[in-house]
Amino acid sequence: MHLISLYWSDERPSLQYRPDPLQPPIDYLELEAGMPLSISVGADRACTGYYDFVNRQKVPCPRHRHLGSKYAQCFLCQRQEVTYYAFTGIAADPEAAQTYLDTQPHQAYLNLFGRDLLKVGVVSAPRRLRRALEQGALASLFFAEANGSAIRELERYISRTFRVRERITTLEKVKRLAQSQSPERAEEIVCRAAERIAAELPPDLGAYLRPRPDFHYLQDHYHLRLDPDATTVHHIKQVEPGDTYAGMVTGMVGNLLILEAVDRRLYALPVKLLEGYLLSVEPELAPMRLQHEP
Repeated sequence: MHLISLYWSDERPSLQYRPDPLQPPIDYLELEAGMPLSISVGADRACTGYYDFVNRQKVPCPRHRHLGSKYAQCFLCQRQEVTYYAFTGIAADPEAAQTYLDTQPHQAYLNLFGRDLLKVGVVSAPRRLRRALEQGALASLFFAEANGSAIRELERYISRTFRVRERITTLEKVKRLAQSQSPERAEEIVCRAAERIAAELPPDLGAYLRPRPDFHYLQDHYHLRLDPDATTVHHIKQVEPGDTYAGMVTGMVGNLLILEAVDRRLYALPVKLLEGYLLSVEPELAPMRLQHEP
C-alpha cells in the first residue's frame, strides 16, 4: 500500500492508502485495539498528492514525484494545500485559497493534553471533531467562530497575549500518554481557561466568541489505559526502509499508533513518519525490527 495518512472518520481511526500510488482510488484499513499488526517499510517513498479544497477530494501527485525521507509531499503539491497557504502565504492559487479562508466558517478551540497542557488552534467547522482526534487531544472546547482569516487573527492574539501554545510536539504527547483527567475535571480546566481569555479580549475579537462553547471529552476514543506510575512508552522517532513495526494494537492517540511488541514493551509510532512510503501491512504478530533505538 502507498500510505497517505492515519485517518479519523466517524470517530474511528484507519490507515488511509492507495493500492496504486499513481491512481486516485483510496482505500482504508480500520485499526482496532487488540488486533495484531505488522508494518514493513519498503525502499520507495512517493508524494502523497494533495487535498483539493475546491472539489474536496484527495488528488494523486500529478508529477508522480519520488521523495527522500524528510517530506511526504513534493513542494508543488504542498502549495496546493489551503493550510500550507494559511501558514506560509505561498499557494499555487493564492486568490482561491484566500477566498476559501474568507468564506468558510472556522472555529477556534482549546485542546487539553494530559493533565494540564493546553493548545489553541483553528479548524474549518466541518472538520472540528476530526481535527481534535487527529491531534490526540484528551478533550476539546470549541469557543469561537468566524471566517478563516478572522479566526486565525484571534488564535495568534490568544497565543501571544495569554501564552497558550499553538504547537505541541510529538514527544510531549508521548510523555502524556499515561496521563488522564475525568470528563468533569477536563471540562473545568478548558472552560476556566476560555473564561479567562474571554474576559480580557478586545471587543473586535470578543465578537467571535460563541454564546455556548462546545465541549468534547475524547479520551475514550483512543482505547488506551496506561498506569502512569509503571508504564514506559518507547517513542519511535525515525523510520527507515527495512524497519518492521509489529505487535498488538494497544491504542491510537491522534497520529500515534501504540503497539505492544512480542517482548511486551510498548512503542509509540507516529504514523506521519510513514506517509508516502510503500508498505507491506499484515494482520499478524512479528518481531519488532528497528534500525534506530527509540
